[in-house]
Amino acid sequence: MKNLYKSLAKFQNELKGIPKDSSGYGYKYCKLETLIKIVTPILNKNGLVLFQSIDTEEQSRLPSVKTTLAHIDSGEAIVSWTPVSEVKLGSMNLYQSVGAGITYFRRYSLQGILGIAPDEDIDANDEPLKEEKKKEEPVDMSEILLGIATLRKRGDITDAEIFERIKKKYGDRVDMEIIKKKSNAKKPTHKKGNRETS
Repeated sequence: MKNLYKSLAKFQNELKGIPKDSSGYGYKYCKLETLIKIVTPILNKNGLVLFQSIDTEEQSRLPSVKTTLAHIDSGEAIVSWTPVSEVKLGSMNLYQSVGAGITYFRRYSLQGILGIAPDEDIDANDEPLKEEKKKEEPVDMSEILLGIATLRKRGDITDAEIFERIKKKYGDRVDMEIIKKKSNAKKPTHKKGNRETS
């Protein structure tokens, strides 16, 4: 794998300035399309190709994001699988919710396999942004709802704490009643005796 690792190191050294061009639940992030547009030419320049596909993970039988990073000349490759939980988000139907989850995990799988971190940490980002910056950034409702669903599945934070973080982050930019209504449209159910893993 030395050819792939050497090229990946060169890619990481050349990658500069990934913008955080959108906002989700409690953090800023770089959109998937922006990220792909930035990294692809630098990857190709260093003899690497990255592609993602949607398949079914054998053990969980869930739709999964398969991410492959390959060295073009040697054929060396790294492959990762990320199952996408079927969580209904607010007023979205199941297919829309799964689509939002696929986009979400494609972004994080891509960042993980390339060893880059343009997004802010969801849990670490408790400080409110300045009002000037808040007004300039669009609010992505699907990202907020997906963040809520993810934290609920984790099980170590209450709804009250989740909503307090959102209120602190966005203030008057979001309608908390709408967020609560959409996020409660269909909460994930937990059977007694089962333990969910992320």
